[in-house]
Amino acid sequence: MDSNESPAPAQAPAGHASPRRVLAVDARDNVANALEELATGDRIEALGRSIAVRTPVPLGHKVALAPIAAGDPVVKYGQAIGRASSDIAAGEHVHAHNVASLFDDWLSAHESLAGHR
Repeated sequence: MDSNESPAPAQAPAGHASPRRVLAVDARDNVANALEELATGDRIEALGRSIAVRTPVPLGHKVALAPIAAGDPVVKYGQAIGRASSDIAAGEHVHAHNVASLFDDWLSAHESLAGHR
């Protein structure tokens, strides 16, 4: 190896979970952010849980750490960021196709408050 080359990053052996593949920071989180692309069958670890990835998850997208029922909050960094628009299994990709924004709830509440001024 040249003195200008950096060593290849260490990778977990096949079939073993790598704790740095996802990021979750709060015990209430039911999703984690993918720090790299995740493939079906990969194993991830977050918040003391080991989960098999059920569907491909692109870099930067979310993966469910636990089952999330339709209508339940999607929680990231300890805060609700949306509501599941359909049932989401642990290990499934979590994104706009299965999460409804909380913005509509917020907007409705503020429009209704504005009408009472």
